[in-house]
Amino acid sequence: MAIAFAEFTNGGVATTYSHTTSGSNRYLFVGITGGLTNNVTAVTYSGVSMTQVGTTQQRPSSRYVYLYGLVAPASGANNVVITISGGDIGQSFAWGYTGAKQTSPISGVVNSSGTQANIAQSVTTTDDNSIAFIYAGTGAPQTVGAGTTKRTNADYDNAYDSGNTVITPPGAYTLNITFTNEGFGLIAGAIAPEVAATPSKNFPTLTLLGVG
Repeated sequence: MAIAFAEFTNGGVATTYSHTTSGSNRYLFVGITGGLTNNVTAVTYSGVSMTQVGTTQQRPSSRYVYLYGLVAPASGANNVVITISGGDIGQSFAWGYTGAKQTSPISGVVNSSGTQANIAQSVTTTDDNSIAFIYAGTGAPQTVGAGTTKRTNADYDNAYDSGNTVITPPGAYTLNITFTNEGFGLIAGAIAPEVAATPSKNFPTLTLLGVG
């Protein structure tokens, strides 16, 4: 089963917003550019706790950047709820995939930050036909480079992946984002597809009859 991008919601600066999922073998991401302190303490979808995939700090503003994930999120319209310990958040997105592996689909996670003008982030996959992803927070508008697809619609903080390019055989893949010379913080990794079960082969039982 091929993995495919499904949908996204721009939550803006809200800490509660609705996101709609659909399809089978779902996986949900929530990316957040938080405050100047480590202020995001939990994220839920439809009341179910999400797992933190990674966190880093955006440079030079030092806003924290977070990525959370959830296997098999509830289908339909449900609320993303972000719990913060104070301050604010600068941006949040929810976005999802179908056809995702339903047991430990995330691998090769990289947390990175810097101040250069361009990002060329390598991700190493472990499952065949995975796709690579990034959630990136920057202080400047972003455009995509080679082998990279933008999936969300903000000026400064966005989700990207390898688009229709699946990584086979497993190995290194580079995502490219360009912007003016500015700081950034990102979380990158790979998400694996669900593999269809091999049907079992049932052979008929043969009964040998003796000759009298």
